[in-house]
Amino acid sequence: MRRRGFIACHRKAQRERGSRATVVLLPDVNDPGYRDRLADECRRVAQFMPEEDAIAADFARLWGRAIK
Repeated sequence: MRRRGFIACHRKAQRERGSRATVVLLPDVNDPGYRDRLADECRRVAQFMPEEDAIAADFARLWGRAIK
């Protein structure tokens, strides 16, 4: 019960400072189909850009480095 009180006080202080609680949903990068969906999305985004191949390749390279 003490922890719940601490959290309530912390949130109240944050609201008084002008902050607001939010929920951020992130993709599960461990999901087996995640890489395929990411690659599809990269290709879709690249279709709207003039340098589509370079941008998609660069993003895929950077993302691959980030999740290894």
